[in-house]
Amino acid sequence: MRLLSLTGSRLSLLAALTVALPALASAQGIESPRIPLRTALNEINAFRAEYESAYNKHDMAALTSMYAPDAIVITATGEQVVGRAAISKMLAADSAAGTTRFESDTTRVVGHTAWDVGTMSSDKGVARYLVVLRRGLKEWQLASVAVVPE
Repeated sequence: MRLLSLTGSRLSLLAALTVALPALASAQGIESPRIPLRTALNEINAFRAEYESAYNKHDMAALTSMYAPDAIVITATGEQVVGRAAISKMLAADSAAGTTRFESDTTRVVGHTAWDVGTMSSDKGVARYLVVLRRGLKEWQLASVAVVPE
């Protein structure tokens, strides 16, 4: 008789978890529905091309809008820049000279988060980058960027 009550309570717990887990996932900011991997990769490739174009045109409004409000950039000198306003100032100074090309080596996507590793090259030299992107309901935004001189 005791075995049956344990099994019954375990089944009740399992049923409760089955109902509660989707609600927990949504409360943690996990968006639904999931986008197909190929779609995500195509969107990220287009995002990178738009970023390069805006960067080379010195379009600070377009560049700044591509960053999340609380984005973090770690520059090649190790300086940490936080928030759109500070990032916009940094980009204005950084993008003023020459043309820069961004080339991805690796892109990984897990749900609505992606990371992209690649090379940026300009007249100033070559650097490696690591970018973390988050996808909202409609578009990707830069959440974190780290640049390392090559």
